[in-house]
Formats: sequence, structure tokens, C-alpha cells
Amino acid sequence: MRTSSTVEELRYGWEYCMELAMEAAHAALRGGISVLEIVMSTPGVFEVLQELVRGHPTSIIGVGTVLNTIDAKNAIKAGAKFLMSPAMVKDILDDVQSKEVLYIPGVMTPTEVLNAHSAGAIIVKVYPVSSLGGAQYISALKKPFPHIPMVASQGITVESLGTYIARGASAVVLSDAIFGKEAMDQQNFDAIRQLSQLAVSRGDEAVQSTGPGQGDFQLNQGLKRLAGFDIPSVCNGEREGKDSVQGEKKDSSREEGGREEKMEKK
Repeated sequence: MRTSSTVEELRYGWEYCMELAMEAAHAALRGGISVLEIVMSTPGVFEVLQELVRGHPTSIIGVGTVLNTIDAKNAIKAGAKFLMSPAMVKDILDDVQSKEVLYIPGVMTPTEVLNAHSAGAIIVKVYPVSSLGGAQYISALKKPFPHIPMVASQGITVESLGTYIARGASAVVLSDAIFGKEAMDQQNFDAIRQLSQLAVSRGDEAVQSTGPGQGDFQLNQGLKRLAGFDIPSVCNGEREGKDSVQGEKKDSSREEGGREEKMEKK
């Protein structure tokens, strides 16, 4: 996402213990990743989430493959700042709209993109993107929907992430590209950290060379809303800090005041 252009996804089943999942996540965050998704199949997913939130309070950590409202509520209680699904789960979208949590539903077709956005989704996840045509498919979807931020997910490598950003993706999800089976089997956490550093570097380069898209302001607003602190935005390679967020709040207050004044005159 535009704060990091990469979302790393920790996706491993019960053949890996909770401690291993925790160490792998810590390694990725030490590598500079600021947005981390932990999928529901991760052993002890909510315990892992709570520990990571405590240890990395300035990182944006959420839960993926959330398919029902029960898991969504448990994830929020454990400290998730965002939720992802492979498809749009309307009950989750309706339930979290009033909360300080961002829900990113999965979409595949133009109809699904529009339906999710119309239902209130700020960001959508295009999944499974590599099976649909990869970066070229993102480019095709962005033509009718330039205002809708899209996260590309599935089968993306560190080498190809720049292409996805250039074709219009606001962010990409990296899973096996970072948490590869070999590294996990060997418990090679240094390799995970180094791959994370490389991904952050490639992502920053891609964002700087591409510049902000039409949907990026909306994406940044969503990210600022989901965190309990001011998240720096990346815009033309420059990071906007706290002052820009406060400025936006002042502008918003002036606009609301203007509207109220007009209503009183009427």
C-alpha cells in the first residue's frame, strides 16, 4: 500500500509451529516491511497477531483469508488494523464500516470491483491476479476504474512487483516470495529479513518512478483511518508527515463549517 507498496503475507499451515510463524514475521518486520498480513491458517493466528502488535506498535498488521464475521471480530479484538478476504464477504464489510479497521475484499471481475466499491470498500484486492493475466490484467481493470485503489495478490515476485505498481496497482501482496518453503524449513530468518529489505527497496523505487495514481489519495485516507497514528504517505518519493494530516483535518473542518453556514442561510 502506498505507505509501503508491499504487503507481506505470512501463509503457512499447521506443519509450522506458532513460534516459527512468529520468528518469520519478526524477521520480515526487521527488514523494513511496515504492512504485514497474517492469514487465518497460521498456527495460533490471534496469539501471533497480539504478540506482533505489542512488539511492533508502529507497523500495520492485519489478518487475511477472513471468511466470516466471527473471525473478523476475533481478529479486531486481537489488534488487527485491517482484514483481507479472497472474495467480498458483505457481512464483514457491513460490520466493520463503523470501526477503525480497514476491510479489503477480494475481487476478480470488473463487476466485482464495482460492486465492492459501491458497497463501501475503500480498497479492493485483485485475486488471483497472476492466474488472471498478471500486471496486464491490473492495467486493464484500472482503465474503467482509475479512482479505485487495487492491491494485486497471488504469485507476485520481488522482481515483478515494480511492473505491477507501474501498471496501476497501489500495492502488491508478497507471500512465497518472502516466506519461501526452503527458508521456513531451514528457519533461515536472515534470508527472510534480506528479502524483505529488497522488497521494500524495489517497492520504493517503483512508487518514486511511477508517482501517485488517481486512487491513491483515497487509499492513503483509508490507511490513515485504520491506524491509531499518523501514517506517512509516499507521494512522488516524498513522505508526508504529521503536518499534512493535520492540514487535511483543518481543510475538512473548514469545508464542514462552510456547509453548515450555507444550511443556516437557507
